[in-house]
Amino acid sequence: MSSRKPREQASQLDPYLPYLFERWAEGCHNIAGLFRELVERGYQGSYGSVYDSLVRLFPTGRKHAVDSSSKAPTLATSRQAAFLFLRRPEKLRVEEQETVAKLRQINPEVDRAYDLVQQFAQMLRTRTGELLDTWRPGGAPIAVGRSRERLREVLRRKWRAAKRDVMKRAA
Repeated sequence: MSSRKPREQASQLDPYLPYLFERWAEGCHNIAGLFRELVERGYQGSYGSVYDSLVRLFPTGRKHAVDSSSKAPTLATSRQAAFLFLRRPEKLRVEEQETVAKLRQINPEVDRAYDLVQQFAQMLRTRTGELLDTWRPGGAPIAVGRSRERLREVLRRKWRAAKRDVMKRAA
């Protein structure tokens, strides 16, 4: 057992602290973004460790005065993005429409996810569960393999149950 006290022990984050201080000073206060940058640089610790350390090191957080011109604009939190993706496009305010457009441009998969969410939400709103079979995301059949046969059956049962539930609500 080590003779050091727990708070004196080296952390996986210690080698990355100078980088974090530099990025924080540049105005990057998005902890999730900083965590992704650390992972790209080889960090193998948890998001929670990064979050806890940054909150401890910079308790004033985003309230700390920083030149706003050096900050990257934030789009939306995951919760806000989910809310915007689920809303009817015609009910979005102009700034919300702009945010959705920016989110969709981030990655082709985000754009595809938006389309799928809108299609699924429309089926729920119009109670057209019979379209579920043709809607299946990606349109690809479920992978079949000897080791996956049981998973395939479970997924088929769940798919049929979800379809029955949507159809029942439509009736």
